[in-house]
Amino acid sequence: MNKLIKKLVSIETTISQDIGGFNLFALVEREDITGKYDLLVSIKLKKMSKNGLFRVIHENFIEEMQDDELLMFSRFVYLLPTEPFVQNINSLVEMQHGNFEVRNTSINGLQIKHAVIISSSRDSQIQAMEISNTSHIVK
Repeated sequence: MNKLIKKLVSIETTISQDIGGFNLFALVEREDITGKYDLLVSIKLKKMSKNGLFRVIHENFIEEMQDDELLMFSRFVYLLPTEPFVQNINSLVEMQHGNFEVRNTSINGLQIKHAVIISSSRDSQIQAMEISNTSHIVK
């Protein structure tokens, strides 16, 4: 899992340098689908559509990930920065290009078995908070 997280941090960093910082970039294993992860992303889209964003994410995933790693993903989900779920994550942790783990919790009714938050920022333009190789586990 550590290897996968390092790849996700690398992907998120590369994409954010190209299109701006994410309000949320997180890997989430839901209680109802064990062993499969959703990639949750939230960013203020200025010059790009959601489809364009997913194309960029997909291209980076194909370039960085092995086939067995790609099979771990259930779906990619875009969330507006104003959605309560995103705002609640942002109030839990504020970081860029890091690794904050959460286990066995519920956020806005979503039962989360395991989540790894790579970036979380109320203001996606804040780039000063670089946190690398940091892991926190909430039980």
